[in-house]
Amino acid sequence: MFAQKCLEQDPEALRLLPKRYKEKATAYLLASGAKPREARDFVATLWADCTMGTSTTPPKLLSYNGKCALQTWLNTVALNDWLTEMRWRSRWHPPSEPSEEPPPSSPAPIDEPEPEAVLLTILREALQAAFDDCSAQQYVLLQFISVDQLKLEEVGKVFRCSEASVRRMLVEMKRQFKKTVLDHIQKSDPLLELKWADLMKLCGVVGPGFFGVGPELNLE
Repeated sequence: MFAQKCLEQDPEALRLLPKRYKEKATAYLLASGAKPREARDFVATLWADCTMGTSTTPPKLLSYNGKCALQTWLNTVALNDWLTEMRWRSRWHPPSEPSEEPPPSSPAPIDEPEPEAVLLTILREALQAAFDDCSAQQYVLLQFISVDQLKLEEVGKVFRCSEASVRRMLVEMKRQFKKTVLDHIQKSDPLLELKWADLMKLCGVVGPGFFGVGPELNLE
């Protein structure tokens, strides 16, 4: 595993880590609102934090469990570090010298959501969009196959068609469902590289109830 080689201080892996992931991690921070210099600085420190840690914290790659793409995980870590720094700056920034005229009122600061919460929200909305795109017949088919666990032959009797026709309907529904989900994710965050296998793993981590689907749903 590439991440494990980095933790083991493999020279080739350490050389390839920034080469593979630096550009997209930097672009992700820029798209999230970071200034160019901030993005470069946070990404520059990302590799040491992930592979060696500090005197008080272990390497961050130790918490990577492979349940999503490494690029996605690195983007999230970089964004989380940047947001933490921005919150610290806003909290400890020294007050400006008082002036004769009162400063113009400004809206109350808005707490930034944690990057993990943003990611899960995007996934949940993508799944909802896919369900909304299903026809009534596809809903019934999904209920029969995934929830009621009916055999294809039994479903064919309900729909008055052959088992082969039910199989084709099921394949087409899964293809459409996956496409809608991935298209929605791409539109929500063009820099988020997430494959279907990554999505299914994340669903298993947080529980399908978070996404509004039952535990029996299987769209592998």
